[in-house]
Amino acid sequence: MTPETILKSHSQSVPEWLASWKTGDGFPRSDFLASRVVIYPGSGSDGHAFRTFGASHAAHCFIHPDYGVSRKTLLGWLEPESPDRLKGYQTAAHVDLTLQALAPYGWSPPEFLSVSEMRRIAEHERSFMKETRHGQRVDVKPYGLFVVFDRETHLDDDHGPARLAALFLAANAQITYHALFCQRGASAPFGMILQDHGFGGNFDPFGTGGLLH
Repeated sequence: MTPETILKSHSQSVPEWLASWKTGDGFPRSDFLASRVVIYPGSGSDGHAFRTFGASHAAHCFIHPDYGVSRKTLLGWLEPESPDRLKGYQTAAHVDLTLQALAPYGWSPPEFLSVSEMRRIAEHERSFMKETRHGQRVDVKPYGLFVVFDRETHLDDDHGPARLAALFLAANAQITYHALFCQRGASAPFGMILQDHGFGGNFDPFGTGGLLH
């Protein structure tokens, strides 16, 4: 039995807030986080989370934290002609987010990381976000982008839900998880995909033995 088969037995309709969302509504943080959310750290352009959880109609909301992807690169992936776009979907709209929109009640560093460790993590991130990779200078600045995807009209539910939503963050995955899912009143995500896609850019592994694991 595959994960997709299991997830199909837990399928649900598109959340009402997402089905009725329209351009100008902004980022509905509370509704988004109260839905079934799947987080995929260090995903790059990999659509595994959408294919596994989205196509099975088990979840409609996704978070992709990856500080190796610039906003310019991400917007390129969202273009209709991009080979890295979400297949079978059009970008209905995207909304740039402020830190206030993501953490309206503030945020305190996790107790399991010391001040020196937090400083080390921040220095590592700054260095990685400005490295030269594949012969090109990378200059990633922190950002948050909320994106709503509409299924193309010639496709039906066999392909996936009529609408999906994703939060793309140039941010540390472990800190993102703590800020969104470990605060008072927060719910755990519905699913996670943990693969070590960091290519040397992670201060801590995503997989077995790491903080997220």
